Amino acid sequence: LLLGALVLSETPLRLGGDVSVVDYTSGGAPGDFAQSLKATGFAVLTNHPIKYSLIEQVYDEWREFLTSGLADQAKYERSMETQDGYFSMARAESAKGQTLQDLKQYYQLYFPRGRYPEEVSDRARVLFHQMLELGRELLQWIDEHMDAATREQLRTNNVTRLAETLDPTNTMMRILRYPPYDPELAAPGATRASAHEDINLITLLPSGSARGLELRDHRRARASSRPSSWRPVQEKLFACPVGRASGARC
Repeated sequence: LLLGALVLSETPLRLGGDVSVVDYTSGGAPGDFAQSLKATGFAVLTNHPIKYSLIEQVYDEWREFLTSGLADQAKYERSMETQDGYFSMARAESAKGQTLQDLKQYYQLYFPRGRYPEEVSDRARVLFHQMLELGRELLQWIDEHMDAATREQLRTNNVTRLAETLDPTNTMMRILRYPPYDPELAAPGATRASAHEDINLITLLPSGSARGLELRDHRRARASSRPSSWRPVQEKLFACPVGRASGARC
């Protein structure tokens, strides 16, 4: 499970196509959520139990931490062995198939292991545990509405239910900052986050403070022989599962 706190927009926007905007409080939410994942690889969840005020507080604290120079301390430098800590702009990853690094900085957290900065409050830890429980519930929704063929495929890998595979100690929370784009400083062709696929069981992305995140609907395009299209995502919570049929960019 990947829990990512992105610096993106919180302005509501309804998506087109088969990507569903699912009301968490609706009785049909589990089925609608699962159907959207089957059709497009993505779903947007609204009216979920996580308070956006907490997300905003985490953004504010960590924006200060990442921009003040506090994150640049040697004790927080990213570890290639444990994959936790601070990844500066110079250490940022490149999307698969891309030669240019993304224009971003981020901090990766694992609980209870990993280094948690002493300069920020406990709010990110609280948010992590709330999102972990939400992620567990979403996996249960997927389990409840899984088709027989997929369920049988999981059994061949000794998996009965996806929710049972969730391991909190191997769940990462990534807090990212995408600096304002400056074409004079950026390498030609560089973007804040190149088009990429997620490699996690499921990814939860809270919306943030600036526009940019888009998703591409590969599955519907393949089924209809039409070109895939990019759509902006600006809802209160964006969730997507792992799969080569999914894509995102910023």
